[in-house]
Amino acid sequence: MEYNEAQKLKEEWDNRQCDHPGFEKVYYKGAFLLNYVCTICGAEFTIGQKMEIEEIRKKKGS
Repeated sequence: MEYNEAQKLKEEWDNRQCDHPGFEKVYYKGAFLLNYVCTICGAEFTIGQKMEIEEIRKKKGS
């Protein structure tokens, strides 16, 4: 997802609660920025934060 699109999502979501069900890589003019963004609310996550959330979900699903 392009950085500007992610920022627009974030503004529209307006800090409401989100479980961050999906992530996409963040790009700026085609270059990967090493961050991920929630496809619902636009919140940004580092690779480590994304991996931590996914690990917690795996443990809950077990």
